[in-house]
Amino acid sequence: MRRQAQPLKVTRSRILRSSRTPDSDPNDETERIPMFTQRTSPSSNEAPVSAPLPPSDVPITPYPVSQGPRMSRVPRRRRPRRRNSILLSMSVVLILLAIVLLIALVLTNQYNQITAQANNATATANFQATSNAQAANAQSTRQAQVDATAGVILTATSKTLISSDTLASNTNGNWTESTTCAFTGGSYHVFVQQTDFLQICLSNTLSVSNATLQVDVSLLSGNDAGIIFRTNADQFYDFEITNQGMFFFRRHNPAGSSANYTYLIPNTANSAILTGTQKNTLLVIANGTDFKLYINNTFVGEMHDGAYASGQVAFVVGTLTSTSSGEASFANLKVFGQ
Repeated sequence: MRRQAQPLKVTRSRILRSSRTPDSDPNDETERIPMFTQRTSPSSNEAPVSAPLPPSDVPITPYPVSQGPRMSRVPRRRRPRRRNSILLSMSVVLILLAIVLLIALVLTNQYNQITAQANNATATANFQATSNAQAANAQSTRQAQVDATAGVILTATSKTLISSDTLASNTNGNWTESTTCAFTGGSYHVFVQQTDFLQICLSNTLSVSNATLQVDVSLLSGNDAGIIFRTNADQFYDFEITNQGMFFFRRHNPAGSSANYTYLIPNTANSAILTGTQKNTLLVIANGTDFKLYINNTFVGEMHDGAYASGQVAFVVGTLTSTSSGEASFANLKVFGQ
């Protein structure tokens, strides 16, 4: 008797397990698609179907399941670490170089300032030393000149006194008296009454050749005043001071000459001259052709000329074209021989 085949029972879990592929997601419910439905008993109109079990080594091929498009992964770009490191190193080096350069500039500036200060200090010290030395030399020179002048004056005034006159009055009629030459106020006054004129007041008795002449002069008005000597008519030597603090020494030429005066020493300013109406002491040492000139015991000049050898002594006051009158007083005349 033939045995009736039993219906095959296929459970859902077995079908689901067999339908998964190695690449399927175990949590994906879409892949759980049943291959067969479970029947426990056939209906009355259907014959029982028997399905042999597939061999264990044959895989059950599931229905194709749509899994959708797969997302492709974009590869992550690696950072250029080596390049960044080089840039960083270069930046650090540049910063260090800038710092070193800044420090060098600061130190150089400080060094230059210190050097400049030292040079200035040295230059100042040298200048001060030079100035002191020059001042000392100048002082020594002035002192030497003063000593020499004092020696010369002392020597000249130590010789024979030829004449000494205070000029307070006309003793023995030694001097010319007129409206332009008068004794007044204890001294001898010379007046000029016209522009551009030299008024002369001669001594009637005093004539010299080689001699030392000394007299006190006060220029009260006008432009110049002084002493003339070795006078013969219109020939004489003229030593005067001016109202501008200057002096001159000139020779008056005889009539018919191309020029009235020859200036041996032109107008020259000298601090020894006292301006205004103050008294100035003039001294001239005439020895042959040599003439040494002094004002207030200060040597002011020396000149050589042999035009005139001897003549009278006189006092003068002069005016320029801009001045119409003048006056000067004279006192304490002394004449020493050579």
